[in-house]
Amino acid sequence: MVIGALVIIVAALGLYALLGNKNSQSSIGGNSVGISQPIQQQTETAPVEPTPTPTPSAYLLPNSSTEYLTVADISGLTWEELCLARNEIFARHGRAFNTPQIAAYFEAQDWYYATIPAAQFNNNSLSAVEKANVELISQYENSHYGGSYY
Repeated sequence: MVIGALVIIVAALGLYALLGNKNSQSSIGGNSVGISQPIQQQTETAPVEPTPTPTPSAYLLPNSSTEYLTVADISGLTWEELCLARNEIFARHGRAFNTPQIAAYFEAQDWYYATIPAAQFNNNSLSAVEKANVELISQYENSHYGGSYY
């Protein structure tokens, strides 16, 4: 019953702050002070959401199967994106993934079809360009983050 009353009070304050009476604000030292200020402070201290993963159906590194990558090509990627970009090379060949986060990411891609179980995937199916790019990304992950994100 107390929780219900608190919910109603918080909702009413939120509605008041949204619709707000602009005449109730006063200017002190050039700053506008009103009922909405404490509510904004509460919002700002809310937990930060994790960085979203890249949009489904987009390649992180579209040319990683056809062109040799450079450090400049990968240095703008986050730690998680580096891991996904490296695995994107394998995913293009139909490799399935055992790591739930990696599997979920690729299963959301329109272009991805898992046809080879992870334990049966052979890196010999990769081209020389792909092998070099996997190695570059892996070395970058190790030198900057101490290993793979997942």
